[in-house]
Amino acid sequence: MDPFNAAEPADFRSAEEDQFIDMTSDATLRLRFNAQTLSEFWFGVEREYPLIGQRAVCILLPFATSYLCEMGFSAVASLKTKYRSQLNIEHDLRVAVSSLQPRFEKLCNAKQAHCSH
Repeated sequence: MDPFNAAEPADFRSAEEDQFIDMTSDATLRLRFNAQTLSEFWFGVEREYPLIGQRAVCILLPFATSYLCEMGFSAVASLKTKYRSQLNIEHDLRVAVSSLQPRFEKLCNAKQAHCSH
């Protein structure tokens, strides 16, 4: 996770070892590591040091995908207990697992108020 405080892995090939040494001695990467999230950092490293970046992404990727899977299963379980008799939960599930925040003010401004008769 933290390449700047870790020992060099023993199973590196010579090209990976060279890139690892270059990467850990790069002061700007050390600053970026402290300022970015772990995934942002490693995706940025992949552009500059492709061998090391690919290896890190391959290690980190299963954790993100299993997290999303678990989040989806939890949402389905929650919706199924809430709407026991309904089998159609696609729209509710899409909202439950979405990371987008609705803009209620924009939605309300787009609708015209009904005046009383």
